[in-house]
Amino acid sequence: MISAQTLRRTHMTDPFFESSPHSEWNACVGSQGSEEAYVDGYIEAAITLVSAVVDNNHPESLDTLAMPILFNGRHALELSLKFVIARLSEIKAIADRPKTDHDIFAYWKHLHDASVGDKTIQSVIGALRPFVDSLSAIDNDGQQLRYAKTLDGKVSLESIATIDLLLVKENLLVLRKILARLRERVEEYVHERYTETFTQECSRKDLLDIMGILGEYATWTDKSFTERKNEARERFRLSGRQLSKAIDKIKSSRELSALIGIEKNLAHLSDNKMEIILQKWGEFSSSQRKKLEGDLFECPDLNQFEDYYKKRKDLNDFISSSLTLDEFSDLCALYYLGRDLKFGEQYDTVLHYTKSQFAIQTYGSHINYLISKCNLLECVIDGVERAGRPSLANKLREIIVEK
Repeated sequence: MISAQTLRRTHMTDPFFESSPHSEWNACVGSQGSEEAYVDGYIEAAITLVSAVVDNNHPESLDTLAMPILFNGRHALELSLKFVIARLSEIKAIADRPKTDHDIFAYWKHLHDASVGDKTIQSVIGALRPFVDSLSAIDNDGQQLRYAKTLDGKVSLESIATIDLLLVKENLLVLRKILARLRERVEEYVHERYTETFTQECSRKDLLDIMGILGEYATWTDKSFTERKNEARERFRLSGRQLSKAIDKIKSSRELSALIGIEKNLAHLSDNKMEIILQKWGEFSSSQRKKLEGDLFECPDLNQFEDYYKKRKDLNDFISSSLTLDEFSDLCALYYLGRDLKFGEQYDTVLHYTKSQFAIQTYGSHINYLISKCNLLECVIDGVERAGRPSLANKLREIIVEK
């Protein structure tokens, strides 16, 4: 036992939360922590403890660590369910559960009965059922695994005599995978919702899967299309009207509609102008990269500097004389769309923001910024594809830039 005298000798006033000059083992908590750390922490603690007993052959710890192992596993499940409900209720995908308690079955049932409009989430929630049933059957309020006796004086787990920790370990590992997949998919789902490409029954991901079943738009007049529609309805449990709404959402999405062969024009730039501008940029970029070959530490002479600035000015002048403000904003928006890996549905929003910025400041200096980007062609191609113009993206891929 550490006495007060020992604490004074080590100049310590708080045995757990006092700051230390040595930061190697500092853990981020509180203001620097996160809710995810709690969710991950308890399942990791359960697996670490059971592995310490089983893998390291410590039978003397079987009885003493069994309850902490199971409690940590149960608490991880409880926190995960609460986390997911909170995230989904934030975006109005489901109603929140106002009552706060430790009833994991009630939390699971709330999620299950909400029928979230995403097939993956529904499937993963279903996969949690055996774990919820098992743990809620022996501990429906979080007491049995924490205390030897419950609040009403009964012996905890009085109907159970032994627990196989090897079995517990195997299933904690399974539980960890399921909880990780649930949180991962929920975060993806939350991110996707901002595109507004979803229906009450189907998420954006579901719509992508439905597209895979329905096939190219050009084949929708084939006799087999009826069979494909029936397959999509059966797999996603949709009525004819619900499938029609899903198809309408697919058609209205720039990115998704292009994947089935329905392309959309860019807001301002024509295909021809885009090709000309990026071809000119490719020639400029290639000429400058060739001059960088050789000794990287060799300083370029004055003539090289003059040549570079002349060619950059020529390209700048060409772009400013060839493109209107709207067209240049379009080029920038497509670059950002591809660079930041945004959804194609965000194209109009990015374009609107870009135009608003150029409306209050000159865009001449931004031309130099844009043409200096080594990844300009690559990102614009990606942005064009996401914006629903894959045929143009394929043409732009033919532009050769020296590496």
